[in-house]
Amino acid sequence: SVAAPALRRRDQSAEPVKMLVLTESLCPGCEQFIQKMLTDAYFQLGPAVMDLTVIPFGNARVVDEEKQEVACQHGLGECDGNVYELCAIDLYPLPDQYLPFLECLTHVLKPGFQNTTIPPCAFKGCATKHHMWWPAIEECHKTKYWEMLKAASDATPDHEYVPWIEIEGEHVELSEDFNLVAVICDAFQKKGGSYPACPQRLEQHEQSKMNKNVQKSDVCFANEMVSTAGQDAESASI
Repeated sequence: SVAAPALRRRDQSAEPVKMLVLTESLCPGCEQFIQKMLTDAYFQLGPAVMDLTVIPFGNARVVDEEKQEVACQHGLGECDGNVYELCAIDLYPLPDQYLPFLECLTHVLKPGFQNTTIPPCAFKGCATKHHMWWPAIEECHKTKYWEMLKAASDATPDHEYVPWIEIEGEHVELSEDFNLVAVICDAFQKKGGSYPACPQRLEQHEQSKMNKNVQKSDVCFANEMVSTAGQDAESASI
């Protein structure tokens, strides 16, 4: 089980660091980032240090608004997964609520192109495990499919690949020695913040960075449409 995040202190010395993460379902690099870095960092530092926003839309694009058509990089399966994740975040907007759900899915969903919808039981299992009301998520998926994708599209800034990370509005490049906790703590301290977890985590940076990194080769580039057997990215019409 995931530990509860640190609570905001009344004597907070600075505003938390604004962090935007763009992801997409079925992307290997996104799954690694959520599983190896993001969830761990948030539950170490909590909302006192991190003001986190996650948008699971990634490299998808709206093809035809009138027809409510969206093309997803990893096919219809990705569109389907994105909507389930968007619905969960919409219904449970706090990161300590939705991050365990997203992390659970990284162990359940097989990354790569999938030209069919994903069986709902995969999402139901993770929702139930992490105390989310599955009927509400399922209803959102059925009735707000286009609404969720369009809103996510509008909220997604220009980017080169996913996972795409912005700290205080500035893009942070993934690298071999990238350590999210160290990056967040550095940004927090530059804002005048002081937090008990940060000095300890920064000291551990050199020890932990090599087994926490996400391989740049696993990110999903916006200009590449993943395909299989000659198929290009598929569109989801609602």
